[in-house]
Amino acid sequence: MLAEDIVKLKKQGLDILLVSSGAIALGRNGQSELNDRLAASKGQLFLMDGWREVFASHKIDVCQVLINNGCHVDFDSLRASNVQVVINGNDVLESTNNDFIASKVARTAHADLLILLTNVDGYLDSNSGRVSAIDINQIRRASICSTTSEFGTGGMETKIQAIREAAITAVIANGAERAVLSRILAGEDVGTIVRRDEL
Repeated sequence: MLAEDIVKLKKQGLDILLVSSGAIALGRNGQSELNDRLAASKGQLFLMDGWREVFASHKIDVCQVLINNGCHVDFDSLRASNVQVVINGNDVLESTNNDFIASKVARTAHADLLILLTNVDGYLDSNSGRVSAIDINQIRRASICSTTSEFGTGGMETKIQAIREAAITAVIANGAERAVLSRILAGEDVGTIVRRDEL
């Protein structure tokens, strides 16, 4: 489970900022007539209840940060060993994309690594095989396989663009992988390492 992996890393002294998708899908809950803003306002409650429940079993509290496209947050003031920051785009105010939100958070917090979790094993080549590592400037738009998930709005193209904007090394990986964060940070061949352009 992702929460257990995050707790393990926090105990090692690592600082994890979690950008979570799913508010609109949870709020809509099959009610297609709900607009995105209303669904997001309902879904934020369910989303945070879920994260609060899984982290509570590890004696970790959670705090929520809602971000829109223009705001800036001082994440240093929110860091604590017994609190997990959960970030989401504020779709009640405006339409956001959590890949770009994660990119913005990585830049603002001066993160060392951006990890984007999805429902495929990483960046795929033309034969749908996983690419272990690639330079961002080697990726061309025409070669990007389109993928989306039930709870997110961004596909692979959005993730690549978000990584370009973050301007740091990133990893695209399958969120269903066991202990995916720990394995990535341990240097295992999980997902795709996307290396940034060297300045």
